[in-house]
Amino acid sequence: MSDVSAITTVQPAEPKTARLRVPAWLRPSLLDCLCIALLIWLVAFTAGGGSAGLLQDAGTGCHVRVGDFILHRHAVPRIDVFSFTRSGQPWYAWEWLSGVLFAALNLIGGLKAIVLFSAALITATIAVLVRHMVWRGANALVVLFLVHVGIAVSSLHFLARPHLFTFFFMAVSLYVIDRDRRVYLLVPLSAVWANLHGGFIALPASLLCLSVGHVCGAALQPATGRQVALRRARRYATVAGACLLASGLNPYGFAEHLHIARYMNAAWIRQIVLEFQGPRFEGMPGLYAEVLVLGAAMLALRLAMRGDIPRALLLGLWLHAGLQSVRHLPVLAVVALPLAAGELEEAWQWLVRSAQSGALRRTLDSIASDYTEAIGRISVWPAIALALFAATNALPFPTDFPEPRYPVSMVTRYAALLANSRVFSTDSTGDYLTWRLYPYGRVFIDGRSDMYGPRLADEYMTALNGARGWEAVLHRYSVNTVLLPPDAALCSLLRRDARWKTIEDGRDFSLFQRRRFTDIDTEAP
Repeated sequence: MSDVSAITTVQPAEPKTARLRVPAWLRPSLLDCLCIALLIWLVAFTAGGGSAGLLQDAGTGCHVRVGDFILHRHAVPRIDVFSFTRSGQPWYAWEWLSGVLFAALNLIGGLKAIVLFSAALITATIAVLVRHMVWRGANALVVLFLVHVGIAVSSLHFLARPHLFTFFFMAVSLYVIDRDRRVYLLVPLSAVWANLHGGFIALPASLLCLSVGHVCGAALQPATGRQVALRRARRYATVAGACLLASGLNPYGFAEHLHIARYMNAAWIRQIVLEFQGPRFEGMPGLYAEVLVLGAAMLALRLAMRGDIPRALLLGLWLHAGLQSVRHLPVLAVVALPLAAGELEEAWQWLVRSAQSGALRRTLDSIASDYTEAIGRISVWPAIALALFAATNALPFPTDFPEPRYPVSMVTRYAALLANSRVFSTDSTGDYLTWRLYPYGRVFIDGRSDMYGPRLADEYMTALNGARGWEAVLHRYSVNTVLLPPDAALCSLLRRDARWKTIEDGRDFSLFQRRRFTDIDTEAP
């Protein structure tokens, strides 16, 4: 008799189910979430007219009109066509290709298309930075901290302007240089870059800095390492020269380079253009800028002490540039954040190793390690989110620049008067008038400060501040209309001057017109 307990019951095998493998380009990642969140922030604030909007600078409209001129005339402008103070004088429209692109986007979808393109370009820059930091070994926690600092420092420059191309191309270039793969692709990139924005000079300058750093560092290397360092120095110098030559492929040739060099070294520019002045470290944005500057200085010192002279010099170059001009702080962030990623990761791992089992640091490190792969991978979902923004009409996308920053309603009411007058206004309002009145209106001055020169800039400040000689300035250029904020010193003078008539004295802008002699004679006392 068999032992019943020895009998084993065989369970039926479960049917095998085939697992659906989702392609990597369809699997959502942490980087996708970061990019989509950034897109929502940029687009929502712009659509709502918030302080972080991408259309806070009417220079965007001026670039659109430059593109309209090129598309209509099939030629790049070489003389000024937008002002009555410099009409017919030489003008280097070095951002002409950006103007064409913005004009084409405006024709396709208005300012909404320009906003979405600019938001996508900013998001792509952040995505490249994240990929670079992950490649340098940083975990998700370190990456998120550094991205937070970078966005906080750069957000003041998140505007729908051509400088966004410089931020993006600089991030791509440094990633390519760091990986040391296909560096020759930087040459055609420079040719395109030189037609989009004047910041193209940042790439050959950075490459030359790395080349000099390798030459200096060769003295600290043994014989074998010295040859490698010198070989890299020659390579970077060669690529820098090739990029510089390629940047000459623009409508103005190398005359554009000389013009930009004179412009960037002009002292008068810093007196009237705030973005070319040094950072002031005020408020929360100033605090983040201070963190970036101090961190970059400490990192440069650490790199130099470790013998990494090329990267220390590169960081020192852009640290100096960032302290000279607040416009260069985002470029400093693009340079510094990937370099800081590896150093912070090393410091973080030291803290984790010194912690006891079960400590908060070890838990955070475990979570960060689990998400590192996800933050270094991007899929198609940010592009889908961008397409949904483009397709929706739910958000109130702007059709004009924000009021009260610009005199939107006043220009609408007095468009015919302004289009047929010689208007004195601020440079930013001049950009807006070009946007609204093209092709009829002409302005006294606008954001193209490089074209006007120090003399006209001084005359502009004299008239704006109501300083001695303001009447002579307005008479010299036959100004017959003034459109300024009501608290401007010139407005106070015009209100008391019998030769000028107040058309409208609003809360945000005031409009004055010069009286004719007959008006003065016939007016009742």
